[in-house]
Amino acid sequence: MKFDIQIMDSAMLDYLKDPKFIQDNINKFSNYESNDWVTATCPYSPFIDTKYKNIGDITLDMSAEKGKEYLTEFNNVKSVYSALKFLSDSTASEERLWAALCLGPLYPYVQYRWGKSLQSVNGIRQHFFFERANRRSLTRNAAARLWWIGRLTYDEKRDNHFELTQFVCAHPDYIMHFIERNTSNNLHIMRPFLEAILEEEKNGIILNTDDGGELAKYLNLLGGMYVMDVMPEAWIKEKIIQKIHQIAQRGLKPAEQQPSSKQEMEAITPVGKVANKKIKSGSIVIVECKDDDKRMELQPKKMKFRTIPKSIIGLKVNDEITIMKKRYTIIEIK
Repeated sequence: MKFDIQIMDSAMLDYLKDPKFIQDNINKFSNYESNDWVTATCPYSPFIDTKYKNIGDITLDMSAEKGKEYLTEFNNVKSVYSALKFLSDSTASEERLWAALCLGPLYPYVQYRWGKSLQSVNGIRQHFFFERANRRSLTRNAAARLWWIGRLTYDEKRDNHFELTQFVCAHPDYIMHFIERNTSNNLHIMRPFLEAILEEEKNGIILNTDDGGELAKYLNLLGGMYVMDVMPEAWIKEKIIQKIHQIAQRGLKPAEQQPSSKQEMEAITPVGKVANKKIKSGSIVIVECKDDDKRMELQPKKMKFRTIPKSIIGLKVNDEITIMKKRYTIIEIK
C-alpha cells in the first residue's frame, strides 16, 4: 500500500476528538467500513497535504483471528517503521500526523487491531488520537505505536536489525513497562537493557509482568544515579543482568546440606510411598547439582527459571532436571 502523508487540520482535530462528538459517532469509528464519513461530518476537509508523496510500501498484517490481533504486532511494526524510518522524532511525536494516518489509510487496521476498545470514548481517543499530552500516547495511538516500537528497538548493529523488536513484540507487557518510560528514548540505553533480558531468557530465566515493571523502575533508578548517556553499554547490560539474577533468586534458595556419602544417602533415601511421591504445585523440592553437589530448594509456584522438562510437576525423587544449563537430581519432595 502506497499513500500520500497528510496531517490533520488543528481545528478539525479538536473537533473530531471532542468527547461529545465521539460519543455521538462511536458506531462510525468502530463499525463503518469506509472512512468517508470523517470528511462528510466536518465543516471542511480535515486533511492537509504534505511534501511526502507516494510513501510506502506498507503492508499491514490483519491475519490473526479475533482476540489474537496482538500476534500481528511485529510484522506491522516492521512494515510501518521500514517505510517511515525517515521521520524525525519531533515529527513522529506529532498527533496531527498519526491521527491523519489512523483516520485515513490505516483506518481499517485501527478497527481490526483495537476493535474491542473502540466501544468507548476513551478507547477511541487513545487509538485514533492522543488522549493525553504525554509519552504514553505514542504507544497507545494505533499508528504511532507501530513506528515508535520500531524506533526504540531497531538496531543496525545486529545481524537481524529487528531482533530486539521481535522480542519486545512477543512480550506485550514490556511495551508498557519499557517503551513508555523516558529512559527508553535512547537506543544506547535500551539496547543493553533489552539484550540483558533477551540473553537471560535464553539462559532459562522467566520474568513475569511484575518483574518487568521492577526492572524498568531499576533502570529509572540507575538513571537518577548515573549519567546513563555516557555509561558504557556493557556496564548497563551487566547491571541489568545482576538485577535479573537477584529477582530470579527469589524462586531459589540454598538448601541445608545433608550427608552426601553414598552410604549416608542410602540411609535417608525414601522408600515405598515416599519414594513414589510426586511434585505438586505447592511442593517444596530439594535438588542437588550434579557438578558441585550444591543443593537448592525449589518452589514450583515461585520458580522464575525455565526447566527441562518444562514442567517439574509430576516428577519424583531421583528424576533429573536442567536449570540454566546445569543438571540437578531431585533428592527430596516436601
